[in-house]
Amino acid sequence: MSPTRVVRFPLVFAGLLLLALSACQAPNTAVPRFETSDCPFTKPQSLSVNCGYLVVQEVRPQAQPSTAAPTAIATPAVQKTIRLAVAIFKSTSSTPAADPIVYLEGGPGGSPLRAYASQVDLYFGPFLAQRDLILVDQRGTGYSQPALDCPQVTQADIDALPLDLSAAESDQRSNAALFACRDQLTGAGDNLAAYTSAESAADFNDLRSVLGYKEWNLYGISYGTRLALTIERDFPAGLRSVVIDSVLPPQVDLIDTQPDNTIRAFNQLFDSCAADAACSAAYPNLRTVFFDTAQKLNQTPVKTSITLPDVGIPGLAGKQVDLLINGDSFISAIFQAFYVTSYLPDLPQVIYQASQGSLDAVAQIDTVFMASEKDVSWGMYASVNCYEEVPFSNESKLAADLQAHPELGGSEGTAQRAFDMCQGWGVAPAPASEDQAVKSDVPTLVLSGQFDPVTPPEWGKLAASTLSKSYYVEIPAAGHGSSLSETCPRRLALSFFDNPAAAPDSSCTQGLKLAFGLPNQKVDITLAPFDDNTLGITGLVPANWRTLASVPGFYSPNGAADDPIQLILQSAPVPPDQVLTQFNNQFNAQGVFFTATGQKHASPWLTYTLYSASYGLTRIDMALGSDSSGGKTYVVLLQSPLSQRDGLYQAVFLPVMDALKPK
Repeated sequence: MSPTRVVRFPLVFAGLLLLALSACQAPNTAVPRFETSDCPFTKPQSLSVNCGYLVVQEVRPQAQPSTAAPTAIATPAVQKTIRLAVAIFKSTSSTPAADPIVYLEGGPGGSPLRAYASQVDLYFGPFLAQRDLILVDQRGTGYSQPALDCPQVTQADIDALPLDLSAAESDQRSNAALFACRDQLTGAGDNLAAYTSAESAADFNDLRSVLGYKEWNLYGISYGTRLALTIERDFPAGLRSVVIDSVLPPQVDLIDTQPDNTIRAFNQLFDSCAADAACSAAYPNLRTVFFDTAQKLNQTPVKTSITLPDVGIPGLAGKQVDLLINGDSFISAIFQAFYVTSYLPDLPQVIYQASQGSLDAVAQIDTVFMASEKDVSWGMYASVNCYEEVPFSNESKLAADLQAHPELGGSEGTAQRAFDMCQGWGVAPAPASEDQAVKSDVPTLVLSGQFDPVTPPEWGKLAASTLSKSYYVEIPAAGHGSSLSETCPRRLALSFFDNPAAAPDSSCTQGLKLAFGLPNQKVDITLAPFDDNTLGITGLVPANWRTLASVPGFYSPNGAADDPIQLILQSAPVPPDQVLTQFNNQFNAQGVFFTATGQKHASPWLTYTLYSASYGLTRIDMALGSDSSGGKTYVVLLQSPLSQRDGLYQAVFLPVMDALKPK
């Protein structure tokens, strides 16, 4: 099962983390209320953050405004309270605007505090330049209490990795694990029917009230757009502006349109490559090669192995496990890659490599998405979908759509999967109003990605059509949730937050197109000297690359922490083995494992040991150098997209190593 989630690109090498504490306040018994507390995550050292919990009733009796959709949830005789984890990150401006930005995570079931909080400056730094940023683990997710976590589902996914399962077998195993989780949650007293978009919308309205904000701005991605639209519908007062990216409007059928949406995204890639002379020459007949490869893998699956990232189950991180790749899992991996915009240019190369028997990149994509398992509360995913999504879907239509696309094989699961899940989950369906378009006059910017595999641009246009003060922009060459990682859509969002009364300047979208990765791609880079007193080193770096002010030794083409190409230079007063241990301790949980290549490299000043790592379609080369004393380490680290790795290795990594000199 796959939520309409946001996948984090590993901005891992620019961040330094520091533990900190926050203040407490006197107890209060009113509901709703806000209780300050220590932050449940490692704070980023460069920002000020206040944490706490919003305390609300699990089910609100007569709490909805007249504009809200009627609820199908029965009010229990005894009211239970729940606690929602909240983090308020203070703006880096000395004179911030009074209206903060509130981020609404995707899923449903995603936890922004688990996923982003420790490195929020890297993911949301530009948004903090003028405003405070509020991250909330929605009811039932993350650090909120209770969290509808289902480790049984994650364990079932891991147990299935080495197995060649049919779609029906896979669905049955997943649902059985989910039902075991259901029994655990209901046994603990959790009311599964209380975890819906409408209840979450009321939570956010309560939060704005108890924190004393006159107005604020919403920023939703993926399922977070469904929640944002629900807040616009039910609680428009206090909304200054809304930005929604990769839109899931209530009136669309997410479940029974997924086969069509998958094929649409694939066709966007195949057609774009065919229309690009260089891509077409390097990867001819990409559509045919892709589906032929899937068919061959279904006939003869391939076994490999992967190292598990932190999936939220103790003892599994770093464990080597077998992975079987058949045609269905191959299609699923390529589909998942469409979520990450920076992966799109390399997908033709990945497909061709797979057709020639090399499936390392496919396995790495699987590893990236397993790393996001720990950030998803599957119980919340089931409650939301079984209340307001699946009841308005049509199993017969889904079966017909699957039959119309036999090339997808069993990669989409069976037509019964979601319907069986909801029959067993046991929550009543929502009223018909939860399947209707949202009408609102709140200023709203609607963004969609051309290659989005799950929330196509048509849905963004549909949502915008009933929002009287909306502006719609399609982002070329973008996948799902691109405003969190890509310069142009992020610039549009920031511009709109600054002035929601006018359409943002969308000229940055002109000329955006995929620059496909090509085999043996050459890189033409001029190096220039640098002298860094802070790190105590001199040497050469790419002349036109920019630095990141907050991170000494960081260079990238755009000077942004989310650039897919990064060069990191560091020095540390400890031996190389301690530096390697520190890197592995920090990054293993994300699925980044540095292994020695078996190679040494000597420069006039240092002797290096070389290491490499992979993360999805990103390749990481690292050199740990030391002088004759061996007591200090000099780090050269290059992060590259798959298709550009070899060229950048020759043009940047090797000459930078040779030129690096201690002062």
